[in-house]
Formats: sequence, structure tokens, C-alpha cells
Amino acid sequence: MALCLEWLPESKGIVTGSANHSISLWSPDTLELLCSDTLLHTGYVRAVACSPDGEQVASGGSDMVICIRRVTSSPVLFAPGGKHLVGHSSWVRWIHFTRDNKRLISGSDDQTVMVWDTRTGASMQTLRAHSHTV
Repeated sequence: MALCLEWLPESKGIVTGSANHSISLWSPDTLELLCSDTLLHTGYVRAVACSPDGEQVASGGSDMVICIRRVTSSPVLFAPGGKHLVGHSSWVRWIHFTRDNKRLISGSDDQTVMVWDTRTGASMQTLRAHSHTV
């Protein structure tokens, strides 16, 4: 069951996150499954985001981890490897890339917003001014 989805820029694909702990990439024309990765997460995937340049996909969820994968262009598939960003102490509810693709912003049930460097995977800043889930 898909819990979240996001378009890759220029309609190159649709990325979904699921209750079966997977992220999947679908053809926007045929809705055919192009690839799926079940090794990134150990819990529900509740948030996915695509970088504005279409070269990266991020996912997060109940395992409190954010994963960043590169996307190949021909064919459109997830590249091997990736980064695991660890810092939230509860479910990751949303993630978003900045326009320059250099940072990722995440919100969590731990009432924090975190800013990450997409190149290194390092946490750059944590905002703790919220009194509820972000």
C-alpha cells in the first residue's frame, strides 16, 4: 500500500513510499513498475521527495532514518548505494530538497525540523521550537 508519492521533475517517473518498507519508481506513461528498493528502510515509508534536478530521491518514515538515492537517467532507475541520515528520534513525516539541491529539510514526530547537507549527509542544523509533530 502506497503511503506517499512524488513526481520526478520533467515527468521522468513517479516515486512512491509504502507500508512494506519500500520505495518504488513507476513509469508516468504506463504506470509500470520500473524498480523497487526494499533494503533501505525497516519501517513504513511515510515521506518521499525528489530533488529539483531529478538526480536524487529521499525517503523517510517510521524507522527514523532518511535515505538519499541517486537516480540514473537512461533508463530511469535507482542507482546502487546511497546515504543514510540519522538524527530524528521519531517518525520522519516530511522531507523537501532546497532549490539548489544542496540541502534536505525534514520534519518529524520528535517535534524537530532538521537541515541536512545532501552531499555529505551531515546534519547542519536542528530547529526545536515546535510543541507538536512537524
